[in-house]
Amino acid sequence: MGCWLFIPCSPTKPPPFLSGGMQMLCGGVVMLIVGVLRGEATGFALAQVTAKSWGAYAYLVTFGSIVAFTAYIWLLRVVEPALAGTYAFVNPVVAVLLGWAFAGESLNGGMLGGAVLIVLAVALVILGGKQQPADPSKT
Repeated sequence: MGCWLFIPCSPTKPPPFLSGGMQMLCGGVVMLIVGVLRGEATGFALAQVTAKSWGAYAYLVTFGSIVAFTAYIWLLRVVEPALAGTYAFVNPVVAVLLGWAFAGESLNGGMLGGAVLIVLAVALVILGGKQQPADPSKT
């Protein structure tokens, strides 16, 4: 949203890390402005942020942004985009399981059933994308 102002128009595409970084930076700036305009900063006090919150923030910056985005760019280079896109389905399952394991969040049958369905759907995408070799005897 507006990041096209920072990347000059050229016949070549910008490197994926530059493009992704600019999108994240611009998105963060826009969200900061919207939050301030809505008055969300008035109730914020830095001293009230707990160590658990700082840890969660550090985890999201490190693994949710840097590591995940680097892995996604690599994945786009080695597999077809539809297969790489399955990360969007798996990430919520991983987040729920991490919340259960490390933050004491509760799991219920519906959540576990949804997780199983997501994993099965991703498996179908992965298995369905493989093409069968042509049988030379049928030609």
